Amino acid sequence: MTFSGTERMNTGRPIQDLLDALKQLGIEARSVVKNGCPPVHVKRNSFVGGSASMKGDKSSQYFTAILLCAPYARRDVTLTVDGKLVSKPFIDITLAMMKDFGVEVVNENYHQFFCKSRTII
Repeated sequence: MTFSGTERMNTGRPIQDLLDALKQLGIEARSVVKNGCPPVHVKRNSFVGGSASMKGDKSSQYFTAILLCAPYARRDVTLTVDGKLVSKPFIDITLAMMKDFGVEVVNENYHQFFCKSRTII
């Protein structure tokens, strides 16, 4: 499955940090043109789960992306923040919305997040 974006995203919005974290979780995802930007090809059913770490000074959208997908992994997901997490309010919004849908994420003082696998029916 290939995901693309606008021309601007495809040339000026690098997401390599997100792709690296997804790889740690077993997801086979790669930048199609090898520039770290969209379009991105993702192999279906490759989300194993486990542990990943990501720099906290990167986009909170990367953390949100992984947290929203975490319940669908085959194994529990632990996401560790390297350094200080920026945009904590956006992570709070993500966690609150997930809780509204019945998904509990353990927030260890914004240094680590834990989500059980298959918590959504």
